Amino acid sequence: MAKIILAGLLTAQIIASVHVYRANLQLHQRLERLQQAGYLTVPNPRTAARLTHIGPAFFGGLFFTLSLGAGLSLLTLTVVWIWHHILGRNRLFLAFVFLIWAGLLFALNWRGVLPLETAYFIFVPGAVFLAAMKGLPGRSLNAWPASGLIHVLPVLILALLWSFELHGRLFLDIRDGLLLSNGVGRKISDFYYRYTPYPAEAFKSLAQKTLKTADLSHLGQAPDARRIEARLRFYDYLPVGGHGPVDLSVQSTPQDIIFENAGQCMIQTPPKAFLSGPHRVLAKYSWESDRHRFFRGITFFSFLVGFPIALYALFHALFGLVWSLFSGPKNRAALASFSCFILALGILFLFHQTRGRPIETAELADALQSPRLFTRLSALRIIQKKRLAWETFEALPTLSDSPHVAERYRLVRLLGSSRKKETYRLTLHFLDDPHPNVRCMAYHALGNMGRREAIGEILKKMKGSDHWYVQMYAYKALRRLGWVQKKSK
Repeated sequence: MAKIILAGLLTAQIIASVHVYRANLQLHQRLERLQQAGYLTVPNPRTAARLTHIGPAFFGGLFFTLSLGAGLSLLTLTVVWIWHHILGRNRLFLAFVFLIWAGLLFALNWRGVLPLETAYFIFVPGAVFLAAMKGLPGRSLNAWPASGLIHVLPVLILALLWSFELHGRLFLDIRDGLLLSNGVGRKISDFYYRYTPYPAEAFKSLAQKTLKTADLSHLGQAPDARRIEARLRFYDYLPVGGHGPVDLSVQSTPQDIIFENAGQCMIQTPPKAFLSGPHRVLAKYSWESDRHRFFRGITFFSFLVGFPIALYALFHALFGLVWSLFSGPKNRAALASFSCFILALGILFLFHQTRGRPIETAELADALQSPRLFTRLSALRIIQKKRLAWETFEALPTLSDSPHVAERYRLVRLLGSSRKKETYRLTLHFLDDPHPNVRCMAYHALGNMGRREAIGEILKKMKGSDHWYVQMYAYKALRRLGWVQKKSK
């Protein structure tokens, strides 16, 4: 099974590398136009230079491989297994599957043809189908094999156990507790935050993008032209002129202004309606011009479901190789499933340990000085959740020198709720923290503090940064502090 899934993942990785590289080149062109117009860009020129390199495209493509690629591979393998083993290669069932598949392709391209995105849905299932035809046993069954329960039951039980953890902060809790608290986890986290901005940019909606390009050359001498431009710049739609493709083109008629994307009218509205509610108009424009809605939804669903199962299958194969040294084929499969089950349970137990025990408010001061890291992390989380005053806890400033990334990260999260000068200075100190997640949270805290004197320091740090994700947090902090891009040259 692992070999069949691997065939789908390798195919997805080839497509994903091309997909992300193409998106990187398009972004690089847009950033060059923004730089020539005199705007502050995210990523900055130092980081944007990597957009033309193969490495970020390959490593960024892993996101699509391990999400959409894994989901399509597992779905195809499941369908082929049912068709081959249970339905005896029934042609009617296969025709029904092809009909659903054609519907998916139609939904994917309904708002505009997406060739590379479509390639995932054609070549990944094709590769898995061919590999399955060679790798599946050459027999057809009319009943579910009893031995199949060995593989399915652990997955179902683990899915049930992890379902109790599903909530809006699950991935953040996994990062804060499981990843940032150990060396291997930090390397995984660092890799994720360094390379995921590349694939994310390939399928974000306009509302999700940090900077957008706009062409206002056809707005002419409309009475409200200057106010319209100012509103667009406030929402980071930055005028760059009419040479080359842009994210937004604005036309003017005697009664209305027209918002176009790729030559198509998306919204037509009176100038007063736009000026009185630009956020609503631009949100609608982003929704109407978003061609990746369906693709994005399938990708995120695949990440939630396909990635964990594919990871389980790969670990099952690795454990199977180990147990093959000590037992026969039948016992090997059962032992591999049991090993995967125990490993996943261990990770779940560790995840609960990172949350620590409930701590009463009166115990928080002592908990902050506990020798146990998870106890201190739990205390920091409770202080933030209850929004307790920073000054109440004398031990908090001493944690700024903690060797633990997770502890410094949670400490900085508290700083944004304080307006004291001492915490402001401490936050500036964390802008030079060696770990990117801590630096990101320091920028977030500065944005929440509302101290405009931080703008100069943030701008200086942004220009010297080589981390795209950190730059995004810095830019958001600037915007929260009231900073707006100036007019173009």
